[in-house]
Amino acid sequence: MKKGRLIRACIIALCIVGTAFSSTQALAATTSPATQTRAKQADIDTDARLNAVGALVIGAAAVIVGGYELKRQSGQRGMSHDILEIEPSLSQEFEPLFYDVQDAWADNDQHRLAELMTPTFFEKRKQLLDRWQTAGKKACHEGMVIINLRQERNVKTAPRVVVTAQGRQYFSYPDRSQRFNQEQYEQTYFHRFTEVWELNRDDAGQLRVTQIKTSD
Repeated sequence: MKKGRLIRACIIALCIVGTAFSSTQALAATTSPATQTRAKQADIDTDARLNAVGALVIGAAAVIVGGYELKRQSGQRGMSHDILEIEPSLSQEFEPLFYDVQDAWADNDQHRLAELMTPTFFEKRKQLLDRWQTAGKKACHEGMVIINLRQERNVKTAPRVVVTAQGRQYFSYPDRSQRFNQEQYEQTYFHRFTEVWELNRDDAGQLRVTQIKTSD
């Protein structure tokens, strides 16, 4: 709202400048040739002053609007990166959950995944696993290990854990040759990644995964 009022004020100022310029031109047209000759230099000077005023108005608007936008974006960035050291109790709960999800995912153990995830999130993951199975490929990983854990500032009953981990993630193809699968394996390297795990607690107080997002 403030930015909209500022832009409207700048437009009004430019209109006033334009009106003044038009009035000056009209006045010059009604004077005598001699007066018009003397007025030409004055018009040049007036044009320069009006152009300078217009440039100042536009420049001021750009600076103010730009500063407002920068402040707004800075505030958003501050909110999205409000990361804290993870509480020891949450870390102890989360680590086994992370590894259980990774193992069940690699084994396509959908029964176990349904126990570790909320119903809505599990249904989304199940659809993905089913598509991969139909396409004749299987998700695999090797050497998955947690490097660092942090948490976002939020309510304790629905924590968001920022996990940085490392491992080798690739696909195997049961219907393809051993040589082909070996090539797929060798072409995949260990890499480090960061994800945000959104969690919730079930009726028994156990953590369950509600969403996994890739961190910026």
